[in-house]
Amino acid sequence: MEDRSVRIIQDALPEQWVIRAYKPDYGLDLAIELFEFLDTEKSVAATLGETLFVQVKSKKSVEPARLRVRARRNVELGPLREDTTETVEIEVASLQLETSELMTVQTMGSAIPVMLLLVDLTTQRIYFICLNDLVEKVVLPTDPSYHLKASKVIHLPLRNCIVAGNPASVLPLSLFAKRPKLYAAFEKFSYQAREVELAFESYQGSADEDLQERAADRLMDMVRHFLAIDLRYDFWTRIPEWQAIGAAHRTLLALQEFVRNPAADKDRSAIQEYLLHQSGSWWNELFLRSLELASARQQLYSQIVMIWRGLVNLSGMYEELVRECFLPTYLSSVLTEVLSEASAEE
Repeated sequence: MEDRSVRIIQDALPEQWVIRAYKPDYGLDLAIELFEFLDTEKSVAATLGETLFVQVKSKKSVEPARLRVRARRNVELGPLREDTTETVEIEVASLQLETSELMTVQTMGSAIPVMLLLVDLTTQRIYFICLNDLVEKVVLPTDPSYHLKASKVIHLPLRNCIVAGNPASVLPLSLFAKRPKLYAAFEKFSYQAREVELAFESYQGSADEDLQERAADRLMDMVRHFLAIDLRYDFWTRIPEWQAIGAAHRTLLALQEFVRNPAADKDRSAIQEYLLHQSGSWWNELFLRSLELASARQQLYSQIVMIWRGLVNLSGMYEELVRECFLPTYLSSVLTEVLSEASAEE
């Protein structure tokens, strides 16, 4: 059954992905490294630097079950609090795991995703769930003493399904594999945001015009340097399902184009045009056109601070929303409906 399950997984995943088996098996069965083809003939592929760890389970036939879940407060903000008036039923597959398997994943933390792939040997469908997220956001909040038991029943939403011949069905695995890259970027954004804010405070607090100009130059030099670093990340255009990433990317590209001119922040007209035409601009044109250079620069630097705060906010969105997208929870069900409606409209 194990060998057959691995063959089914191999057939369902993109041919350029590399699957490596762990022998002996100490809770992790496979490592899947993501590659992409470099040519249209699909003869040469290169690694993306993205890897998933996998536990493989199989059943002769997966029997669907109905799981009723309640709305709840974000478990990252405090103990579990459920709303009994808001519930939804989710179609799931139930699976009993040894507690030691879940505890291994718990000790690993959340930075490196460990996926559970449950193979239905009859239909050859593969159901997936991220065990790191399941432990942190479902198992521990609902059963904090689970480690005292020999085993634990978990639930995989049947909508988390990979089917051979359906490339879209493996996209969630690609998203999970990018987690280490995203976490590294989030840490970088947090550091940069603090430095940008300090540089802006230095500009605002400068005692005379010369000191203020030097502070402005330091700020803009820092911005150019940070942009060069951040735009090197390869995930900006490779997570279309998370629209906030694409929006942040467009914002950074627009800022990069603006600061190509070394004196851009000293040009009143250039500042006004940039602020008016950036993506999602909310500025009042009459207000901006009325500003003198000093006031326009103040607005520009404030906007730059807000851009980096927006990058930092990606981390919070990932923690509260993205990590819960594929779990057997009320919020996951709501998010799935929203994404399905958006896809239908497109």
